[in-house]
Amino acid sequence: MILVLLAAFLAQQDELPFPVYERDPWGGLGAGSFVTRLSVVGKVRSEETLTLKAVDKDSKTLVATRPGQDDDEQTIKFVAFTDGLAAPGSGYQQGGKSNRQVPIGDKRVKALVREFIPTQLALDLWRITTTAEAPGGIYEIVWKAEDDVTKTDVTYTLKGLETLKVAGAPLECAKIDMAATETKKKKRKVEASYWISEKVPGFLVRSRVKDTVDRVTTETAMDVVKFESKKP
Repeated sequence: MILVLLAAFLAQQDELPFPVYERDPWGGLGAGSFVTRLSVVGKVRSEETLTLKAVDKDSKTLVATRPGQDDDEQTIKFVAFTDGLAAPGSGYQQGGKSNRQVPIGDKRVKALVREFIPTQLALDLWRITTTAEAPGGIYEIVWKAEDDVTKTDVTYTLKGLETLKVAGAPLECAKIDMAATETKKKKRKVEASYWISEKVPGFLVRSRVKDTVDRVTTETAMDVVKFESKKP
């Protein structure tokens, strides 16, 4: 699914599917857990509540509720981002790997760096740094791809920890910055920041995205206004 969404980005048809995770953003939660998000696109405001309806062995059922619309129910199976890249049929395979230390807050932690390369000859490389200490499990993603028509460059990096006020209470979040450029007939540039916390269902707490195609820019903001985590 992630790779399908990335292909849509390359076709300038969709937003980049970030943030991404190594750990299930609805894992360890019981039915009835929910998060309400307020989004603003330009001057248009909308609200959405995601509720965990059911938990099965290999999947979860989520219900999206939006004012004035019918509920949207989906059954999903979580796949860690790196597992999706290495899955059969993805077009990638794992290449080299190494270890490094990365800063998170006031400490340095061990992290694993893996490269994923195409199964067929192409200028396309993912370098992904993961650590159990990072909320969501991913510390950094670097993706570079190029062919005769298109050049793509994406960086996605955990920049530090910040405390936000969410639903009236302070909440420590990891701040992740993302920058992406795609050059084809038109040039697309996406700049974004995401704040995530594993205490919030779905992990995503706040996002700010600026998407520019040629000289036309769309700005999107999202904030969690209410949430509840229930035990299984």
